[in-house]
Amino acid sequence: MSFKTNVLYCLKYVGFFKLSKLLTKDRLRILCYHGVSIDDEHLFNPLLFMREQTFNSRIEYLKKEKCNVISLSDACNHIENKEITSNSVVITFDDGWYHTFSKSIPVVQKYSFPATIYITSYYSLKKVSVLNVVVRYLTWKANKNNFNPKVCFCNNGDNVSVKDENGRLCQDNVLNYIESLQTLPERTAAVMNYAEYLGFDGKGILEKKVFKLMDDEDIRQASMACVDIQLHTYRHRFPADDLSELFEEVTNNRKHLEPLVNKRLVHLCYPSGEYSLNTLEELTRLDIKSAVTCEPGLASSKTNLLAIPRFLDGENISQIEFEAELSGLLEILRNIRSTIKYISRSFGFGS
Repeated sequence: MSFKTNVLYCLKYVGFFKLSKLLTKDRLRILCYHGVSIDDEHLFNPLLFMREQTFNSRIEYLKKEKCNVISLSDACNHIENKEITSNSVVITFDDGWYHTFSKSIPVVQKYSFPATIYITSYYSLKKVSVLNVVVRYLTWKANKNNFNPKVCFCNNGDNVSVKDENGRLCQDNVLNYIESLQTLPERTAAVMNYAEYLGFDGKGILEKKVFKLMDDEDIRQASMACVDIQLHTYRHRFPADDLSELFEEVTNNRKHLEPLVNKRLVHLCYPSGEYSLNTLEELTRLDIKSAVTCEPGLASSKTNLLAIPRFLDGENISQIEFEAELSGLLEILRNIRSTIKYISRSFGFGS
């Protein structure tokens, strides 16, 4: 066990979790999840892919603690009306991974908990694996196997250097090269060639459901099962410096999803949690009621609905850390740390 884990267990034992829960009872906890690991994906990216048993334990804990799991829409209304009910939690999923639909949602619905899935459109419509994630996974897997990049990666006569300054396999040039290709079939073929260059079954990996998003039929079925489908931009981009492109990202995402769920979509998840304060007015014009970030924290009646914090849960988060976050203890510690930094700056300490 790490030092942090031991400290958290001690604090829980002496009652700090219960005290923190009482002190933060008027705060809203919003949980953020992504995909489900089927093989070794949680080792590759523990924030993007979580093991089924880990996710199950989280949801079981919410039930055990009698958390008041509410819908995203209700949560936004509670913030707006300044009447957050005690012990309230919201469950959200980003991107719309296929196994979110096939494996995570049944667990949530087992306990009759509402949930929101923010879906990005491009790869959902194309029904192919998310290529940049596949490239990163392949590179991680090859490095784990001590792959030695003696020669360049070659694709249709193009030579792409894949060595970093230490002679290790590096994905950056490959990602940039694939992004430069004009069509999706070209990009898909390049990823398949990259997999085979590394000694893997490119076709087999690209066909794995774990790297694919929900398709239109999955989205319809989820919506019919009372899962809240919401916006995550068309290409998983948030061009804060180009409002016309931002308009297209949100509008095209809506054009794809709204006919499938038969309702107006007004809640947005910022891609990778990245946003800019200068775009909030534009989002209001786009009829966006709320937008969630990946910034840690608990929401309150003072929270800006277009900058709502969430707890990004993952395979790298231990159960005791999860419990500490839900109790409000970690939020209290974050606030204490921020206050100390503010006082230090105010008095010129540490400058």
